Amino acid sequence: MLKHKLSFLSFLAILSFKISKMFLKTKDLAKILGVSEATIKNWSREGLLKFHKTIGGHRRFPIEEIVKFIKDNKIIDLAGFSNADVNTLTYIIFEDYEELSKELLNYMLNKSQKEVENLLKIILFSFGVIKAFDLIVSKSLSELGLLSGKGRN
Repeated sequence: MLKHKLSFLSFLAILSFKISKMFLKTKDLAKILGVSEATIKNWSREGLLKFHKTIGGHRRFPIEEIVKFIKDNKIIDLAGFSNADVNTLTYIIFEDYEELSKELLNYMLNKSQKEVENLLKIILFSFGVIKAFDLIVSKSLSELGLLSGKGRN
């Protein structure tokens, strides 16, 4: 495990890149992770960070590989933020649909309508309507229906 920790703002930056499905240059990735370009190059030479090379020989790092690297090396430092916010963002960036579905159900059962709407907006923005409903919302609503049915008996 690496000793480097990723800041919450860097985590959000990666999330925004993930949504746009981009590749990052060595310089940009170094800035986001808060390390030198040499460190990024060393990590890629060691096989920790997978990359593609351009025709000109420059490294381009796919977001999926960056997310895998962050997850595998446990380098996210989210101190000072609520567990709920951190969990939700973590589920989004790692595309953990099952946990997002549970989180949405929890919101529907325990939070205000405004908080549920805000979470739905984030989910829709992150995954698009079809994916969000197929993989997250429909499961939450189904479970909510089952819980409602149990309450009536």
